[in-house]
Amino acid sequence: MESTVNTNPEASKRGLWKLIDKMEGDKVIWIIVLLLMLISVLAIFSSTPLLSDESRIEIMKKHGFIALLGLGVIIGLYNIKKIGIFRFFSQLGFGVTFLLLLILDCHMQLGFLNAQHINGAWRTLSFLGFQIHVFEVAKVAMVMYLAWALHAFKQDRDAMEAGVESPTFGLANWLSTAKHLAFLKKPFWKRVFYIYGPALLICGMIAPGSNSSAIFIAMILIGTMLIGGVPFKEIFMAGAALVIMALCLAAAHKASDGKFMPRLETFFNRMEAEKNPKVKKMLKKDILFLDQIQMEMATARQFMFVARCRNMKPQQVFERANSIGKVIGEQGFDCHRMKKDEIKRFLALYFDASMLGEHLPDYDGSQYFDIEKLRQEDEEDG
Repeated sequence: MESTVNTNPEASKRGLWKLIDKMEGDKVIWIIVLLLMLISVLAIFSSTPLLSDESRIEIMKKHGFIALLGLGVIIGLYNIKKIGIFRFFSQLGFGVTFLLLLILDCHMQLGFLNAQHINGAWRTLSFLGFQIHVFEVAKVAMVMYLAWALHAFKQDRDAMEAGVESPTFGLANWLSTAKHLAFLKKPFWKRVFYIYGPALLICGMIAPGSNSSAIFIAMILIGTMLIGGVPFKEIFMAGAALVIMALCLAAAHKASDGKFMPRLETFFNRMEAEKNPKVKKMLKKDILFLDQIQMEMATARQFMFVARCRNMKPQQVFERANSIGKVIGEQGFDCHRMKKDEIKRFLALYFDASMLGEHLPDYDGSQYFDIEKLRQEDEEDG
């Protein structure tokens, strides 16, 4: 009786391991993607139910669908083998980002596409009832554009060294045929034209709406340039140009008495903060507490809006509440007036007093007084 032994290790692999072996690309990157998805699931699972009326199962179903949809998009894009599609959309993305920022900075109202002034800043566009967060679009579009530009620069340099026609940077090469623009043939000026210039332009257009977003996107772009092999000396020069541009914007803000880029006033106020060390210590504790609250409630599905109604009659308060609720509802939110128990629950969660708000008194400090005893004393004194 003879026995056969399978010496082919590939045939013995089944299930998950066989699927992993068939995966193309860098497996480390795929593992990182899956880990980030798992972290997002844990974050949603632990924080969302605190401020949501939905059950954990319903919330996890929605988040799981979104996560799987995102993974499907990644796999779909990865399996597109025609790299020319990504090159086209990388260049198109820069153009679209520039136009969106131009509409936002000029506060244009085009009917179907309108710049929105929210919380003292121009940050979003309204497109057929939907909000477009332009700065988020800029983050993705500029990373894709820089990836294309860095790769195209290497192709152009190799073609120039080989003495053949460059397949990229057609505009710069065409402009360099003019006598007064011949300097565009040099590699440094091509990097300025296609890499440094667009990066500085986009960051400069973002700054009026959000200084922090401009700095954050600048850091992302600088990191992309370092990964792409751009000389550190030139990155330092681009960073210096960014600092000079920021100083010019700050000078324009001061010269206009705060009318130009009013958001900079917040930045200056932070720089001119409290001088008393004890007060500074208290402020740091407050900021730390708020940061912790934001981390715990970053994925909340329920929020509370408070509107002050000073010197108004009851009917005016009622009309204003209806008007505010209508505006919030038009943005896609479910809005209703909170009852006393709901307000107590929200405050209890915010101040970490309890989970359901049952320990919060109607009046702060009333739990330390015996109301009945005080009434009896008043009656005896009366």
